[in-house]
Amino acid sequence: MGRLITVEIVPLARACAMVNAGEADGFFGVVKTEDREQFAIFPTHCLLYADVSLFVAADSGIRFDGDFGKLGGYLFGMIQGSKNGTLYDAAVASGTLKNLVAVAEHRQNLFMLIYGRVDLIVGPRVVLWTLAREEGVQSKIWELFPPLESIPTYLAFSKRSADTGVAKEFDSKMDLLERNGTLSRISEKTRIPPSAKQAAKGGNSPASVQQ
Repeated sequence: MGRLITVEIVPLARACAMVNAGEADGFFGVVKTEDREQFAIFPTHCLLYADVSLFVAADSGIRFDGDFGKLGGYLFGMIQGSKNGTLYDAAVASGTLKNLVAVAEHRQNLFMLIYGRVDLIVGPRVVLWTLAREEGVQSKIWELFPPLESIPTYLAFSKRSADTGVAKEFDSKMDLLERNGTLSRISEKTRIPPSAKQAAKGGNSPASVQQ
């Protein structure tokens, strides 16, 4: 789009506050909600679809068959202010999942699980596996497969500070990238598939994980 940008990595709650106040022109990797639409402009095109998964410690015996009621007694780690898909969010809103520990960022969430401070964590699988690789702790975690949900995430722009036409310009550029196949190539390049063992077992039997 021919624009110079500066990226500042901050916790999600802080990013929302900065965009709301006009201190930042936009934020990315965020889920569209009614609350956020009050202060941010969301383009038609999402930036990418994020697979949200549950993770447990590799030596955990926790299983998940889709019934959150069976997990109500466990302690969950999550990101403060995050949206993790309709199924998980509904379980939280209904009180089915009520033992929650909210932290500022995903690395904290990952290490809460590894150190045994929570029983499960929820978050975007690509982000969590990437962090696990960076920290050398892939073998210490286990993803409950398949992912809970694939949710659209956006690059959204502040209503206070961003140019009014920037969302339309972004959509136009995304249309071009979609037509020429660039988006598909990026999606495939960044995809983290389950291991053959994990896919075969449905991710519900903790074991050594590569990734």
